Amino acid sequence: MLDLFTVDRIQTRLKQYLDSEDLFKIYEQQDSGCVSYGYKFNGRPVFIKEAFDEKTAQKLLQTRQFINLIKSDLLAKVHNGFHTAEGYALISEWRPGENLYDYTQFPGAAGRNHPRSPHFRFRQLPLAQKLKVLHQVFDLHVKIEALNYVAVDFYDGCLQYDFSTQQLTVFDLDEYVSGGPFVLEHDRLPGSQRFMAPEEFVRGSLIDHRTQVFRLGRLIVELAMGESGDDQTSNNGQMHEGLDKQAIRKKLLALVNKATAKNPANRFQKVKDLTNEFHLLTTS
Repeated sequence: MLDLFTVDRIQTRLKQYLDSEDLFKIYEQQDSGCVSYGYKFNGRPVFIKEAFDEKTAQKLLQTRQFINLIKSDLLAKVHNGFHTAEGYALISEWRPGENLYDYTQFPGAAGRNHPRSPHFRFRQLPLAQKLKVLHQVFDLHVKIEALNYVAVDFYDGCLQYDFSTQQLTVFDLDEYVSGGPFVLEHDRLPGSQRFMAPEEFVRGSLIDHRTQVFRLGRLIVELAMGESGDDQTSNNGQMHEGLDKQAIRKKLLALVNKATAKNPANRFQKVKDLTNEFHLLTTS
């Protein structure tokens, strides 16, 4: 039997080595071009992500290095990574939870607003619980910023939440770029248009930490302020807990407006600046 935790190379695709009886989940529809599996190895569930070309394989290799560098409890621990006949496979710990934007099951705005969708159910949680998640995501990106990584393709589909334990996992950070700000050499960056800043659609524009400030501002809108950003009500027509206080709502909207300003010069200049202001606003 192939030891997934120690092997460094195989000569075929990984799936040929996997026992179908231990394969309990397959994720085939991935924008990254990878295929992922939930698999029981020696009775222990693991998450496997496999790339099938050199470019995507390189991203997975960089992701392994990135996760080991960040050392955050929000990121699933990497057990091993190895080359395959066509690419690269990453073996990580399996974490229970639901993707907050599962576009395969609940696509588009209608899906996000479906009562059974994780996105909708998360938005119905008490405000304190939602803010805790946002604090965790923001603090993680302060750490990422300090290590001179620039976030790319971050959106609510990068968040997995276990509603029973309230455990958050952040994943699919394969596009994050090391070495600081960079100039966009294509017509657009990969990502969800709901979260993307204007400069992500302009060839030759500067992509830096202010771009992630924009995305984090959008995350507040999507997860704490309703689908449209001005919908403050839950299903029963009552204001979400906390947001019924006009002073808090006004300050939160002001923070979001600054974070998502069209011109990067008018935003918070660093993720740390946004995070400090967000913490001050939501914990005082």
